Parts: sequence; structure tokens; C-alpha cells
Amino acid sequence: MKNTTISNPYITVQDKRILDFNRIVEEVRQSEEWEDVSMNIYEMGIERGKTEGIEEGIAAGIKRH
Repeated sequence: MKNTTISNPYITVQDKRILDFNRIVEEVRQSEEWEDVSMNIYEMGIERGKTEGIEEGIAAGIKRH
């Protein structure tokens, strides 16, 4: 991945416009990362719910026999 942070040594001029742009980019990056993390947590919850549901169904079926 490219070094796209403001700390990149190849960025020799850091005027107000660049710093403002960097702040905006960092906000977007953080929100996208949070979205990825929250979706991952959601998907894990769905899978866990399915697994627990299957286990409960099997247990209920065993009790009936």
C-alpha cells in the first residue's frame, strides 16, 4: 500500500490546504474502517445465532424422541 499519510517524507510542503485535506481523508478512513469492523461483528453475530439455533433445534428434537 502506498504511504498516503501526512508523515510521508516525500511530502515536503504542508500548507493549510494539505493539512485540511489530510484531516478530511483521515475522518473518512476512520469511518470506513469502523463500518468494516461493525459489519464484521454483525456477521459474526449472525453466524453465532445460526449455530445456537441449530444446536437448540437438535436438542429439542432429541427430547421429543
